[in-house]
Amino acid sequence: MTVTLTYPAELKTDADGVTIAFPDVPGATAWGVDEDDALRNGADILRTALLEMQAEGVALPVPGEAHERPMVSATL
Repeated sequence: MTVTLTYPAELKTDADGVTIAFPDVPGATAWGVDEDDALRNGADILRTALLEMQAEGVALPVPGEAHERPMVSATL
């Protein structure tokens, strides 16, 4: 069964690029040269983190609300 989950992301820009983190998924962070790159890389790391949680038998976190943050989807 395929399921798509969508989580809010937090983006932080600095001189080196953009870091993306998912507050609802501890440890799921990525980096990109710009916002679009960070969002693409974030989608990959989000999917990887959620698949690892599934494999370990850990309950997947409930996605929080956007609150004006970008939302990123992962299909499992």
